[in-house]
Amino acid sequence: YCFGVGWKQGERFQASDDSIKERLIEGFWSLMLPVLILGGIYSGVFTATEAAAISVVYSVLVELLIHRSLKPSDLPNVVGESTILMGSLLVIFAMAVGLNDLLAELELPDRAAAWIRSQDLTPFTFMLILNGFLLLVGCLMDIMSAIMILVPLLAPMAASYGIDPIHLGIVFIVNLELGYLTPPMGLNLFVSSSLFNKSIGEVIRSVLPTLGILAIALMCVTYIPTISLGPVRAMRGEPIWVPFPSNEDQPSKGDTDDEEKQKKSSKPGAKSIQELMLMNSDLLDDDDDTDDDDTDDDDDDQNKSTKSNSKGPKSIQELMKESGLDQLADEDE
Repeated sequence: YCFGVGWKQGERFQASDDSIKERLIEGFWSLMLPVLILGGIYSGVFTATEAAAISVVYSVLVELLIHRSLKPSDLPNVVGESTILMGSLLVIFAMAVGLNDLLAELELPDRAAAWIRSQDLTPFTFMLILNGFLLLVGCLMDIMSAIMILVPLLAPMAASYGIDPIHLGIVFIVNLELGYLTPPMGLNLFVSSSLFNKSIGEVIRSVLPTLGILAIALMCVTYIPTISLGPVRAMRGEPIWVPFPSNEDQPSKGDTDDEEKQKKSSKPGAKSIQELMLMNSDLLDDDDDTDDDDTDDDDDDQNKSTKSNSKGPKSIQELMKESGLDQLADEDE
């Protein structure tokens, strides 16, 4: 589609051999950057985190020594602008980490996943709702913030429907990238409007066909997991084809209730009255033994009396409370 529009409406010019050679030379160093990053990561020369630092050094050297579009005196301004951007991301990251800890403490992801399962949604419906939600989020938030905040909440839900984490990550990225173009709040719409001196309405009308094509691609990525998982599984030596999770693979509401009952039944059972009385008598015997030893020493007697008070016989109510009999009685009532 983009090639057809460019061929129909784009400006044409006669390219000479010199201009083609010049463009190849200018673009060569830019094309080498992804080769350097991916080649270094997959060859094991450096990690993904180290690749970020290496890419920065590479870009600075190319701009300083080859393109000469950057001067050494410009470096402080570049570093300052980058620091401001990273500072804003660090604040968001700190808040996201705190929010993630709060969600884990409140067990909100597990509760949300249980609530979603109780609605009897199919995996198809769940992913459709997730796509719409992520498109809306992509219009309002940047990708990094959305991932840090939403992944801890949505990942357990997706896992309960049998969605692979890698597949979910690809769906996240595609949706949030597409959200940058989604009217009326897509960030790239306003960037394009100011960059090309066009009205926002004209930009939206121009982007709608492309948005429709990208939406079809999003549906293919969402409901054909092989697109996301095929290359990874091929590298692992596993079958490339991955079917989309079916309804039969998902736990029903009744199954969830059975699991909860099983968890409750797996807890230690209440002890019998005979066992409680035997434990109480053992405590009494231990107290008698400690009172008969070393009676000549006053300090030892005082310590023993303290121990006997701390280890004294417990009442039936206390023993029932420790063993869980009181809870069983309340449930029977």
